[in-house]
Amino acid sequence: MKKTKVIIPALGILLLSTAASVTGTVAWFSANVDIDVSSMSISAKTVAPFLLASDTQNGTYDTSVSVSASASNLLLVTPLNVASNVDYYATATAKQNGETTTPTKFTNIASVLWGSAYSSQTGDPESANVTTLVASANVNKYVLMQEIWFKVADNSVNGSNLSANSATFNAGTNSIADSGRALIISEEGKYQLFELANGEVTSKTGDAALYSEITTTAKKVTICFYFDGTDEAAYTANATDLSAVTASFAFGIDNEF
Repeated sequence: MKKTKVIIPALGILLLSTAASVTGTVAWFSANVDIDVSSMSISAKTVAPFLLASDTQNGTYDTSVSVSASASNLLLVTPLNVASNVDYYATATAKQNGETTTPTKFTNIASVLWGSAYSSQTGDPESANVTTLVASANVNKYVLMQEIWFKVADNSVNGSNLSANSATFNAGTNSIADSGRALIISEEGKYQLFELANGEVTSKTGDAALYSEITTTAKKVTICFYFDGTDEAAYTANATDLSAVTASFAFGIDNEF
């Protein structure tokens, strides 16, 4: 019998929500953004018994998973080799000499490069500057990351085309929050990026699917939440207090029979 693929979106939905609380007075002058992020929580659940998730590869897989992360003094940043390859200064000496490096496209989360920049004008976003490479040991000062692992139950059929189908943000009325981004990375060099403006998701770019197939072997996605310094909303004179930033994601897979 010929194998037919039937798409049943309602059976392959994973809901994921994040919250990043930002408190305190932020003083920006000509330096990079410094935001106090007290916590980010992620909860996930599936409405399909065959789609399972865990926050660790060898952890307990279930139809729901809850994890949390925290960071302080989160700085503005931008990915250098995801949607496009952005020239950067590899070192302080390279910056002094005006010597830029062009990166190669990422292949997994470990190979994603991040860049930061400073503006001498309080009304200028970082996009006016060549970014300097953020050392891997310091990325957690710029980006909140959380792993989620996916697989199907042992007695189920495989799923196809894992994707973050939609996202919802709530960042209040503070315009600096419009620079918020949710970048989702797979270990097969695929990504999906959600951008925010006026408290709403304005665009989703990237690949159609994070993984073409989900089986009983767990596969990882990494959710990266950050404030993009190249966004026009991200500049010193635009800084005011943030209360809370929340984001909800709906992940889906297709079903194969």
